[in-house]
Amino acid sequence: MAQDQGADFYIYLSETYLSQEGARSIPGLKWEDEPGWFVSFAQDFSLDDIGDIELVTASPLGQSSSVGQEGEFANPGPFHGAIYTFKRKGTDLSAIGDVFNLQSEFSKYIEKHSGVRVFRNGFGIRPFGVDGNDWLQLGRGQTSGRSYYGLRPKNVIGYVALTAQDNSQLEEATDREGFVDNAYARNFHRVMLKVAETIALTNENLRRGYNEYTRTMAAQEAGFVSRDTPEIFDQMRDTSAASKELEARVSQIRDELQAVYTQVAASVQDIESTPLLHTEQEREIAPLLREIRQTLDAARYILEQVEEALSQAKKLGAIADVLEPDLEHLREELSMFSELAGLGIVAEALSHEMSIVADGLASRTRALLQKLKGRQAVDQRVVAYTEHVYTAVGQMRKQLSHLDPSLRYVRERRDNIEMRAFWRDMQEFYADRLGRSNIEMVLQEPFSDFVISMNKGKLTQVVDNIILNAEYWLKEDLRKRRISTAQIIVRTPSTAPIVDIYDTGRGVAPSVEQYLFQPFVTMKPEGRGLGLFIARQLLDSSGCLISLLPERNQFDRRYIFRLDLTGASIDERE
Repeated sequence: MAQDQGADFYIYLSETYLSQEGARSIPGLKWEDEPGWFVSFAQDFSLDDIGDIELVTASPLGQSSSVGQEGEFANPGPFHGAIYTFKRKGTDLSAIGDVFNLQSEFSKYIEKHSGVRVFRNGFGIRPFGVDGNDWLQLGRGQTSGRSYYGLRPKNVIGYVALTAQDNSQLEEATDREGFVDNAYARNFHRVMLKVAETIALTNENLRRGYNEYTRTMAAQEAGFVSRDTPEIFDQMRDTSAASKELEARVSQIRDELQAVYTQVAASVQDIESTPLLHTEQEREIAPLLREIRQTLDAARYILEQVEEALSQAKKLGAIADVLEPDLEHLREELSMFSELAGLGIVAEALSHEMSIVADGLASRTRALLQKLKGRQAVDQRVVAYTEHVYTAVGQMRKQLSHLDPSLRYVRERRDNIEMRAFWRDMQEFYADRLGRSNIEMVLQEPFSDFVISMNKGKLTQVVDNIILNAEYWLKEDLRKRRISTAQIIVRTPSTAPIVDIYDTGRGVAPSVEQYLFQPFVTMKPEGRGLGLFIARQLLDSSGCLISLLPERNQFDRRYIFRLDLTGASIDERE
């Protein structure tokens, strides 16, 4: 890296690693050809694109603004900062040896000053980054299993610089512990969480890319012409066969060398034991013969080591025969990840819906008990309550029936799915949930009634993800008064087995439209960024595709998701 300022790694990173199908992205990546720097990146976000950003209503002079359903963003104002990450172990202390004699002393000092702190006009604001305060939730990555290379609270030092003039809405609490809890402070926190998340993902991409780069370089130095697993196993078998042949030749050479060594040793011993019986010339070459004997002895030892290494190398063929099916099985197991993660999305929606039903039951039960308390006669509300319980049970059964197609024991079964009937069922299923948020799901006529052969659970998981995403952002747009009507529209643009899904919201944020189907890309504050990545994997396993069409809406944003189900079409399969 240091020899060429990372130029070769940058070429590999930009042209190979990040260009792979499904690879993660580093927006605005740029190589910095100057000492001390490797690359830079830039990514722009709009406040409007960060989920749950709060608005404030205008208030009379002298009164503080309040959170409302319409108005301007609670903009905390411009600020800047820096976050540095580092390794605490293995640091070369030679340059600061007069300050730190031991690694432990250095680690204690760094730990004391670690964290991201907030300053206003140069004065620190507690508790941000002080005494282990992890206000950016960096420690959550250590327990969530999301990333091994993410930022860690004790491995970062950073700051955020505010000013009294630009950030006057960020009011410090009277006890000087943080900010007053208002929309501006909460939005400041949301923005900084997004910044930390973006830096962490970029750092992870660079670390993983470098690991892949070093493995590639090592493979090239080892003579591997390909990183493709079957070809590597073939190379192992070829090496094993060559090792068997070479082992026989080495054994033969070792035996010949042993014979020469024996002759030389005997000659040396004969000359040294009976010097008077040998000529002066023979006595003169005796020291040279001793050196030859020592050399032959060393060569014999080396050949023994080579034989031992070759005896291990010839086993590579057998090892390849054992490992290859195991790796293939592992590949199949890993392919199940997307399906299992997809089940989590369905379970999340299900548990949310069940909690709503349970809350309703509890509320109505408490109200009924209050009415019946102290009465002996049966109130008609008992009948109404019974009817409500019956309805609630029906809703629960409906939810469970939605989950059923995604269960493990039916996941691999293919179903002949009539598209019109399937989408009618989805429309009916989501009607109550979307209706509570004033969102309507519409099937645009004419709607082609083609048939596909696919596992219904997989298709349901894909559609669930798209609709739940649309629901979230439509609710945000309604809350921010960006739109007046919220619809999710499903259409079949032609007689081909293609389905388009879009909504009347603002569309996909420009900052993520190029990377939408890559893992961990999200604009939701608590989003995992796996939904569309999983959807693509599920469709791909059935020979189908999902894409974001280039057409733009009135907000100049891409907004139409296309499901190309050609690979699962009954006509196509026949």
